[in-house]
Amino acid sequence: MAYKSKSDKNAYYAGRRKGFRAKGLCPDCWGKRPAETPEGFCLVCTERYAREYDKEKRACFDAYGGPLCACCGESRFEFLSLDHKNNNGCEERRRVKNNIYVYLRLHGYPEGYQILCMNCNWGRGKVNNDGVCPHKKEHRFVVANSGVIGPTDGAIDPFKQAVCLGRMPRFSGNTRRPYSVLQHSMVVADLLQEPYKVYGLLHDMTEGIVSDIPKPFKLPELKHLEDALAGRMWDSLGLDYSRAVNDAVKLADKMALHGEVWTIANEGLRVFYSERFPIAENLTLDYLEKFSVLDCVNADGLAVVEYFRRLRKYL
Repeated sequence: MAYKSKSDKNAYYAGRRKGFRAKGLCPDCWGKRPAETPEGFCLVCTERYAREYDKEKRACFDAYGGPLCACCGESRFEFLSLDHKNNNGCEERRRVKNNIYVYLRLHGYPEGYQILCMNCNWGRGKVNNDGVCPHKKEHRFVVANSGVIGPTDGAIDPFKQAVCLGRMPRFSGNTRRPYSVLQHSMVVADLLQEPYKVYGLLHDMTEGIVSDIPKPFKLPELKHLEDALAGRMWDSLGLDYSRAVNDAVKLADKMALHGEVWTIANEGLRVFYSERFPIAENLTLDYLEKFSVLDCVNADGLAVVEYFRRLRKYL
């Protein structure tokens, strides 16, 4: 069918859609199915659009740094939103009447946007907050062995902070025998090849500031804070924590965890960590027998001294 203009074509299809709606049919599938939702669409079209919308939203979030709140670190996708850095969201919504995620994709994901959770987005948008999330106005800090450490300032000095790991129990102390984060860190280092060993020694150093929180209770905001603390520590030491380093450390950390589950942790954990790594189990038992509790908790204890010796060697 030929149309005199684009407006004529749009008017024709708008009329057809209106006709389907008047008959109680879904306009998006051209009347093939009855309208079943309050918006007047069939369930098939509604579900299809929901999938397409979710796909565009996830692609957009990935383009702007991934599904992670740039302020607090919230990572649960359902809580996240697209934020306009220049506080011009209302103006843009009036201008862009269609799907904003599609609009941004078609324009090459331009600058001026970020991913925030709804709390940070809402807090930042309040008139009396001047576009600054209340999180940014909080002065939170810890007076640690390394000095004053905050979310955005201060760097961890591993030579001052390492003794804290010796005083910190794995699994929050829920073990059959005392076993420290310091011993765990040396096992992880032993499971790595050069030049990754130094990263194994230091991978849990942030726990000397925020403590060793069991993973099921480690909220996204705390994980975000740990990443920031670790990033400043790597920078201060001149170390590059690359993707290859991260993958190697994660694997070694997993092996050490499984080794502990089958040696010193509560037996109930074995149901959740059934895979066994004999080399990690043997290393765990070796460090358990080699260092006493006092060797780990005293600043001049044998475990702390050995940790420092290795750290100097690897650095």
